[in-house]
Amino acid sequence: MPVKKICCLCYGRAGMAISTVVAVICPEIRVTVVLPNAEQVLQCNANQFSPFLYGANFIDYMRKCHNRNLFFTTNINASIIEADLIILVSDSEMKTYGDGKEQMVDLTQIQEMANLIAAHSESNKIIVESSNIPYRSAECIREILNSNKLPEVEFQVLSIPSFYDEGCSFGSLLEPELVLIGVEDTPETAIAVKELTIIFERWIDPERVYIGNERLVELGKLFIRAVIAQRLTNVFALAAVCEKVGANFLHVMKVISNDPRIGFHPKNIPFNLEDFSRVVSTLTHVADSVQLSRLSEYWREVYEMFKYHYSQFTTKLTYPPNGNLRNRRLALFGFACYTQTKESKGSVAIDIAKYILEAGGQVNIYDPNVNDVEVVDALLEAGCQVPKENLKKVLNVHHSPKEALLDCETLIVCIGRPEIVNVKFGNLYNLMCKPAYLFDYGNILDHNNLLKIGFNVRTIGKSAEKTSFR
Repeated sequence: MPVKKICCLCYGRAGMAISTVVAVICPEIRVTVVLPNAEQVLQCNANQFSPFLYGANFIDYMRKCHNRNLFFTTNINASIIEADLIILVSDSEMKTYGDGKEQMVDLTQIQEMANLIAAHSESNKIIVESSNIPYRSAECIREILNSNKLPEVEFQVLSIPSFYDEGCSFGSLLEPELVLIGVEDTPETAIAVKELTIIFERWIDPERVYIGNERLVELGKLFIRAVIAQRLTNVFALAAVCEKVGANFLHVMKVISNDPRIGFHPKNIPFNLEDFSRVVSTLTHVADSVQLSRLSEYWREVYEMFKYHYSQFTTKLTYPPNGNLRNRRLALFGFACYTQTKESKGSVAIDIAKYILEAGGQVNIYDPNVNDVEVVDALLEAGCQVPKENLKKVLNVHHSPKEALLDCETLIVCIGRPEIVNVKFGNLYNLMCKPAYLFDYGNILDHNNLLKIGFNVRTIGKSAEKTSFR
């Protein structure tokens, strides 16, 4: 029976994106997004979509189908009853307690949603589980549904690990490089897969869709991200060597990437590393659980090196002028993870701001997409040791680069969004205390031009002692 009604239980930022894509491309399908709180529903129903900026043109697409075949609600019970297909999108948070602490994904949200589906389903349904770290989540859902369902109701559970480019979940869904569908090998599941692929093939090339065993697909996603994390660790290590010997890191990476025996290596450091660290940590736990201790040690070392190199950038902030951050004011350009998003979870800017504030420094943030409440909440959630009442005295969020830089001696550029890259750094230089330092986290600016202006430029993979970046 064709899918006519889809319900998306949206506890992750990708849920809004996948719902919008399906609604835009399949106008005959009614898509209902169940959001966790009434405030978000009110914002969406008032066409205020700014909290859900997840890629270029996202809001335009959403407005095309809003109140046509895309609807928002908190009524989870009714939405489950009506749906033919239910998409579960969770936050993929790591466990903070018990066995597997900080090594396994916390399946609490998944379990709660599965219990609600089982309790309110009166007809057969296809359940699509989509998450960044999907290991055994589909199996968990299936066990709960089969244990609590009505006798006459059948569920078919499919696993679709998500692959999103940085900050572009919407764009990645419109033009995916790869779609994995994990299944159980049964006739009933085959019918469910057919219904799902009919929807996908409306905009996705069938050659990009891989259907395979559930465990294979879940491990495949883990392995892909783990290998990328491993290569990022390589990049960090090479950057450290380049800094010491005075080589240009970007030139070295160009040479490496041109060797076909080596293949892809990232040339820049991502602005959000949380997903990679969670994947490697999960893979370590998987190896432990099947008594592959040597492999577990290997991936644990990758994870530790990953964290070590990631932390090195913040320590560079103590370099000018006397190794002391106390009472110094630094400007941070970019706080959200990516261009066109308010999402800051996992952003490198959080760690940098936290480091400065805990060392007694003051931070001015320029980012048009975030406000002071969101910044404070993100820092406290990350474990910032500065009390909330004190944060308001040493932390300021500005929507003008000039205001953010006034009387600062150091500028840290955390993300390469256009309004940051294209600012007139010459004018900003005149507002700063001297000597003026600029830290370019992602190697995204024209360093020769900055040096001509008068900045002391620091970045990853280039020697701080050099006066020119060749």
